[in-house]
Amino acid sequence: MSKSVAELETKILEEKVRIYSNPTPWQRVMVFSHPERPYTLAYIDYISKGTFMELHGDRTVWDDKAMVG
Repeated sequence: MSKSVAELETKILEEKVRIYSNPTPWQRVMVFSHPERPYTLAYIDYISKGTFMELHGDRTVWDDKAMVG
């Protein structure tokens, strides 16, 4: 059974290399807009080991969701 699993894992890896080695422009868009792709805060949380505290709002009490600070 483990031999079959190892063979399948090898085939999966080869297929991933084949697919991602020369993507079309549309395939690139699909990869970069995947809903499970990590966002900026996920990277910051990983780098800071969970000690990052995000500040919200400005002097007019508005919060820009596109800005991380």
